[in-house]
Amino acid sequence: MKRFFAVGNIVTFIVYLLCFFVFVGVIIYVAVQGVGDDGTKEFWMKLGSLIGGLLAINVTILIALIFKIRIPVYIHVYWVLLVTLCVVLGNVFNFFDDHPWFNKVLHGVSGGVLTMFGFTVAYLLSGNTKAGKLLLLLTIFAFCFSLTLGLFWEILEFTVDTISGQNMQRWQDQNASTPPYESGLVDTMWDTIVHTGGALIVAVAGFFYLRKRDDRWFLIEKKIRKVERAERVKSKDLANT
Repeated sequence: MKRFFAVGNIVTFIVYLLCFFVFVGVIIYVAVQGVGDDGTKEFWMKLGSLIGGLLAINVTILIALIFKIRIPVYIHVYWVLLVTLCVVLGNVFNFFDDHPWFNKVLHGVSGGVLTMFGFTVAYLLSGNTKAGKLLLLLTIFAFCFSLTLGLFWEILEFTVDTISGQNMQRWQDQNASTPPYESGLVDTMWDTIVHTGGALIVAVAGFFYLRKRDDRWFLIEKKIRKVERAERVKSKDLANT
């Protein structure tokens, strides 16, 4: 019971609940508004993305339950907020089209959070050993891990735009700062630069943080492994008494 009411669980629950009500409220708003001037296709696209987003915010919770792992609070919170911001503000209220900075902020934050996730992957691949002399190598891995995922996302944007004629790369956006508008080059490069900046900041901060401390609050762990570790500590305490 005490573990259930841990601060991390409470924060995750509150963020999830708020985002859940936001999705429900916006779904009702869009349904009441009806087709309007946007046309039937636009209406159903918005409604479909909202319903899909409402389901998507449960992904990290489902993964934790299915694979019996402990996912850190920051991953839960990041995922729920990212889906909510992208779907509600980005797609439904057209922030991606009307406010170019919005997309860049999301890319910068994503670069940083994916670097933190890269640290967890690095620790898992290294056998959960203490960083020590490997810290610089683990930091470089985390940084490159984030950049790789960012690259895959840009490839996905290009693929979707090429196949379906969408505007994920803003190649149809005449409000772009510089030409060539038709290639999507400007948007892709700025997304990459901002993502790299966010990743670099977190990588450097993570390096200096882990040099002084070896906290594992950011690490994905098997629940069974956590229980076994607690039992070992308990047995040591009993042996010392």
